[in-house]
Amino acid sequence: PKCKNGNIIEKEKLFNCSEQRYDTETQTASGCDFKIWKNQFGSQLEMEEVNRLCEGETIEKKCISKEGKAYDGLFTLDIEENRIVLSFPNNNEEKVDENGISEFSKGYKKDGKVVWKLISGAEITKEEALQLFNGESIRKENMVSRAGKEFSANLILNSEDKIEMIFDN
Repeated sequence: PKCKNGNIIEKEKLFNCSEQRYDTETQTASGCDFKIWKNQFGSQLEMEEVNRLCEGETIEKKCISKEGKAYDGLFTLDIEENRIVLSFPNNNEEKVDENGISEFSKGYKKDGKVVWKLISGAEITKEEALQLFNGESIRKENMVSRAGKEFSANLILNSEDKIEMIFDN
């Protein structure tokens, strides 16, 4: 572990270094101060995983949030601080097309700007989103207002990067 001399020892609730000494009279520890708690982010570490972490590997674990929800976590070891560092795998890695647009479940994104796939009940295609990102307007028919009335409008992406509706007079 940290001292490079000892071995990792598994105890009931943690892993620590065999070079650590504890004086029961003075209630002080000396030697290598390496220790890692077994329970990390709702997940139990195993000896083999701690060995891999000490070798500098990153391991993926199923974690449980305080609300009881499961999620994937990536563990790395900060050996100087005796702590596990949690990061998250990028399961939804954005794929950017030749126009610089990435598509996600509810919209399209380019250069930090977002165009939603559904605007007032009208579907926006990727081609239409590209037009909007390029400063062009698009015409949408059969849009539905909050009051349930059908309407048509030209849409543009304004200077504040918001969709603006331009209505016919």
